[in-house]
Amino acid sequence: CLWNLADDYPAPRAEVMAFGTEILREENLLPPMVGGQSSKKKKQSERARRRLTDRKRVANQRMKDLLLPEGKLIYPTYREGLWSVLNSNREEWSSDAASE
Repeated sequence: CLWNLADDYPAPRAEVMAFGTEILREENLLPPMVGGQSSKKKKQSERARRRLTDRKRVANQRMKDLLLPEGKLIYPTYREGLWSVLNSNREEWSSDAASE
């Protein structure tokens, strides 16, 4: 049995990545660009292009009904989840950023 799981706010990958980049930048934890931005767009594989444009959504009610007795996620959206990851790793990432 295979389950696709989702939070309460399924979002396009680009939105999630942009939010992650934004919070890392706000916290001065974004590593410097290696080689800078290229003006030429890198050639992308067909799979990579599809991943950027996919508009699939996954409902999570069945998962919540079967796996979560209270029906609540600890991190209801990717935003809370990413902030939690950042806060759990802030000290380590800050020291790594300072040593670069």
